[in-house]
Amino acid sequence: MGGRIGVDSEFGRGSRFHFTVRCQRIEDRLAQPRPRRHIERPLKVLLTDTNMVSAQVMTEYLTRWGLDVTVVHGLDEAAKADSRENFDAVLLDVKGLGAPAVEFGRNLASGAEAAPAVIFLIGMDKFMADASLTAHALADIHQATIEAGMDDFLTKPFDERQINDALRRWIPQCETKAAPEPAAVRTATPIAREPKGGESGAIDRGAFDKIAAFRGPNGAALMKKVVGKFQDAAPALTGTVVGSAGEGDIEALWRAAHSLKSSAAAVGAARLSQRCAEIETLGRAGDMDGLKPLLDGLERDLSDALAGLTELIEEADVRVA
Repeated sequence: MGGRIGVDSEFGRGSRFHFTVRCQRIEDRLAQPRPRRHIERPLKVLLTDTNMVSAQVMTEYLTRWGLDVTVVHGLDEAAKADSRENFDAVLLDVKGLGAPAVEFGRNLASGAEAAPAVIFLIGMDKFMADASLTAHALADIHQATIEAGMDDFLTKPFDERQINDALRRWIPQCETKAAPEPAAVRTATPIAREPKGGESGAIDRGAFDKIAAFRGPNGAALMKKVVGKFQDAAPALTGTVVGSAGEGDIEALWRAAHSLKSSAAAVGAARLSQRCAEIETLGRAGDMDGLKPLLDGLERDLSDALAGLTELIEEADVRVA
């Protein structure tokens, strides 16, 4: 990296390590291969996300800013939508859709002069073994984004301000629709008794309240809508994970675990999300022996998560300021 490193050490007193290196901030390194777009009509955004829960949250953010949003869950749908509409920005779920999404995005970005801004949606676990955010991981993501020909990236989980900032870098009109600071949320004290779902700790209240903090009167409605989607989809995904294990279909297993992991994280079902992350990792590695104890507790974690979410909706009395 063109730097120098050294050490000064004195017995009995300690050591001093020092280095010099020339660096740039991540923001400065984010190249702008194409000029920002100036559009007079309502802005059109194509959201391609395999996770229906996170897609619901993202759609609420985008539509609140007055954007015209088209949501699809696969690349075939995305290609058809692109052939019909002139989108100003395309948000691509790279982790869920894999390498074909990168190629799809590259083709979009390298198209006509009025090609849309293409923004990756990336799961941090693609680059890191743990949940801590480091500059090295961001640099890796930035490098992968530029090499793939994309304009920008967002790392999951993200909030409305991060989404808005990414769009504003490429579409000037979004500067007039800047996301507000997070609204304050007042929650009632939960009733002091054991959760209906059995073990405590199934739900991360911080993630749950973040959804409820959606600015304005739509906060509580969004929370219920997102949780409802999770309650509808999670049992089927759990059944796919367990059933695929019994059939030896390892790819279907880890793909379903990946989707359930992301959905659970979006609503704050932390323990279920962590278990699914471990199942996905072992599934990708083909470690069937290691999967058994994880699969044995999957339905229990799902039951705890569903009960905990139901309890919070009924009893927390979330009010959006």
